[in-house]
Amino acid sequence: MGIFNINGPIYKISKIIYNLLVLNILWFVFSIAIITIGPATIALFYVSGKIIRGESYKLVRDFWKSFKLNFKQGIIIFSVFALAFYLILVNIRSVNMLSLNRFLLPVQYFILFELLAGSIIVYPLLARYHLSILRSFKMAFFIANRHLITTILCLGVLPALYYLIYWKPIFLLLIMGIYVFWINFLLKDKFNLYHNR
Repeated sequence: MGIFNINGPIYKISKIIYNLLVLNILWFVFSIAIITIGPATIALFYVSGKIIRGESYKLVRDFWKSFKLNFKQGIIIFSVFALAFYLILVNIRSVNMLSLNRFLLPVQYFILFELLAGSIIVYPLLARYHLSILRSFKMAFFIANRHLITTILCLGVLPALYYLIYWKPIFLLLIMGIYVFWINFLLKDKFNLYHNR
């Protein structure tokens, strides 16, 4: 009977799956407007961060609380990154048509990597700390480059998640939650290093 009590593995695994499912659904619902993906992502990081750190939480209430609190910042940050990604992808396509692509293409891909790295770090950063938009950008890029191996681990799992969805589309119901839990797990100790900066 031990495996079925609240401290047993069955209960713990079931609770993790339930949390992932609810958070994933909340994220999809609050991201329907597209422009609200930013605040919804911050809210997802906020709740999953509390779970990983062993803090008390209420899934829906805490998600909504963070979504409202970070609504304006989240929209601005998402819009800035979306525009930056669009411009760099257009640049990469244009550079491929030029004879100088051997020299310019590596620069464009480096910028793309930096954008990906910054966009991954900025949302959990805002979920945990109250920062201005400019400071959040600065800190995100600084942490992403200062802890490059962690950043690569954050990015490196993306192909695996893609193939997981390709293999079993049902994982769409959990995938964003899984990814955010993974990033929060990798970053939880890193953020503590900059708590007073």
